[in-house]
Amino acid sequence: MNFVGIEPNEKECLITEEWCQKFSKSKPTSFDFKIHPVCFENFESHQNFDIILLIHSFYNFSEIETSIRTIYKLLKKGGIAIIAIEQKRQLLN
Repeated sequence: MNFVGIEPNEKECLITEEWCQKFSKSKPTSFDFKIHPVCFENFESHQNFDIILLIHSFYNFSEIETSIRTIYKLLKKGGIAIIAIEQKRQLLN
């Protein structure tokens, strides 16, 4: 399995990569983790994804419509995006 993460905080990237490495070593299945220290709006990839998971990420997006278009472009045909936000939180001012 191949996991790609995006986290703008470089310190958090390192913490997450360390946790992922420990997790990977404890499982019989091979996992490959790569965490990119960039904002989603600046993320570029030649790879397309089966699943894009965004957990409480939309609050920090400056251009939600542009971000949704980017998500769509990054998905493989038949891929899915799972977006979780707080029910009462307002995304747009």
